[in-house]
Amino acid sequence: MASRAVYLDFCPSLEAEEFVLALRRFCATHGAPSFITSDNHQTFKTASNLLQGLYEEDEVQQFLRKTGLEWRFQTPRAPWKGGFFERLIGVTKRVLQVALGKKYLPDVHVLTLVKEAEAVVNNRPLMYSGDKREMRSSPPPI
Repeated sequence: MASRAVYLDFCPSLEAEEFVLALRRFCATHGAPSFITSDNHQTFKTASNLLQGLYEEDEVQQFLRKTGLEWRFQTPRAPWKGGFFERLIGVTKRVLQVALGKKYLPDVHVLTLVKEAEAVVNNRPLMYSGDKREMRSSPPPI
């Protein structure tokens, strides 16, 4: 994990085909990664089971073989191993909660909101620079 950036994409369903399309979009934009790390923390057990089930789908397996991409699952019950991306997930969820609230939006609006949330999270400072009061300023509007 050489960078502290997130890539967010919108998938209308949780089917393997939708996931593969999102992964292909990522690879087309940023190049294929060497490996993907998935969380296995107890609170994300349902998501982890979903990802592991998705991993076993033939379509996903074919794509992984073709690109040479390796999928690693984090050690179960070891949340400290993924602390840095857990923090990014929390920041992303907060940005989306503030921007969306309890509104219902059409898919195209959700896609736009997700990409704007990605921009907010990726444009935040990684450390203090200069006066601490600079850090208290509000994030750019989305």
